[in-house]
Amino acid sequence: MTDTNPEGLTVVNDGKWSRALAARLTSSGLSCRALDENAFRGAMYEKLIWICALMAVGAAHPGATVGDVVSDHRVEVVALVEELMAGSAAECGVAFEAGTVERLLAYSRTVAHFPTAVKELEWRNGQGGR
Repeated sequence: MTDTNPEGLTVVNDGKWSRALAARLTSSGLSCRALDENAFRGAMYEKLIWICALMAVGAAHPGATVGDVVSDHRVEVVALVEELMAGSAAECGVAFEAGTVERLLAYSRTVAHFPTAVKELEWRNGQGGR
C-alpha cells in the first residue's frame, strides 16, 4: 500500500485459482486484485521496471538506499523508468496504466530503507532471455 495506491499493488493473473487467492489474502488483511491478462502483464512489467531502474541507478551511486535514489537521483530514475516503459511497449506490446511513474516512486517511498544492489542481472535485466 502506498500514498498513491492505498488499496495496494499486489495483483494476480486472472486464472483458475486467482480469485480464491485474492479472497484468501484479503480475508487475512492483505490486499490483492485479480487482473485480466493484459492488465496483469502491465503490472508485472511495472514491478520489473521498478527493480531494474532503482537498482541500476543505486549501483551508480554506491551505498545509496532506495530512498536516496528517489530523493537525490530522481531525474535519473524517472528517465530510466520512462525509457524502460517505452521499450517494453514497443518491443513487447505492454500497455501501462496511467500514473505508472508516480506509482513506482510512491512504492519506493514505502521501502526507502532498502539497500540498492544489482542482482540477478542476466535474469532480471535481461528478462530471462525472453
